[in-house]
Amino acid sequence: MRFMGLGKWEIASILAMAAVAGIFAYSRAGMGGISLLVNVLLQVVIVLVVGIGFFLLLHHLGFYPGIADDYFARRKEDKKK
Repeated sequence: MRFMGLGKWEIASILAMAAVAGIFAYSRAGMGGISLLVNVLLQVVIVLVVGIGFFLLLHHLGFYPGIADDYFARRKEDKKK
């Protein structure tokens, strides 16, 4: 599974970061005038954009996302031998 060149482990880590940001935003909501839902959604969107941008930047610099997928595929092949 690939999305914009990202492997499934990179996508999972981005979604996990977004979930943590949403929980953090929910826990500190009520401090400002922004409603709870808008605050949580804004935090999640920011983390998704930054996370995808971070991995695409790594890809552009030559550190290829998908390394985790390749590693697990190689381990699976090694176990078969």
